[in-house]
Amino acid sequence: MRTGILALLMCAVLWPRPATAVPPEELLAPATSRQPLAEAFPSPSDEPLRIAATLHPAQAPAGGQVTLRLAGTLAPGFYVYSGPTLPTPGPAPLRIAWSASPAAPAGPARTSPPLRIRDPVYGADADVYVDAFWIEQTLALPASLAPATHTLAGHVTYQVCDGQICSLTRRLPFAVPLTVK
Repeated sequence: MRTGILALLMCAVLWPRPATAVPPEELLAPATSRQPLAEAFPSPSDEPLRIAATLHPAQAPAGGQVTLRLAGTLAPGFYVYSGPTLPTPGPAPLRIAWSASPAAPAGPARTSPPLRIRDPVYGADADVYVDAFWIEQTLALPASLAPATHTLAGHVTYQVCDGQICSLTRRLPFAVPLTVK
C-alpha cells in the first residue's frame, strides 16, 4: 500500500504541466519597453520603411536591358538587415521577390554599402541599412516580348529593428511600368 501511495505522489509531483504561452513581443523586448507589435505600426502610413521603384530607361526595345532601382528610406532610429554578416540564428535580411516580371535578372543585384554595427538586439555584428539605401537589378528583356506596357512588380521582405525590439518579417510591395517599343 505504501508503494502505491508513494507512486501516486511521485506522479503528482513529476507529471508535466502545460507550458504558459508567452506573446512574441514579450520574448523580444525587455519588460520596460514592451509594446505590442500591432501598436508599433498600426497602419501602412506608420511603416518605418518606404520604397520607391524607378526604371531606367522607362522604355526599351525587346531584347534590351533595363535597370530597376529600389530606393529605401527608413524612419529615424530604425534599421533593416542587409547581410551578408548577420547573427546566427538571427534576423531575416532584406530580400526582393518578384510577383510579375516579363524580364529575367541579368547578373547579381547591386546595393549601397551597408553599415556594420554591433547589434544590441542580437548581441552580434550585423550589416544593416540606416537612413537611406538603394538596390539595383539589371533585367534582360526577352527578344520575343511584345511591344506594350508591362508591369514589373514584386515585394521586399525585411525585418526592422530599433535597437531594442525587432518586428516580425514584413513585406512591402512595389510596381513600376515598363514600356517595350
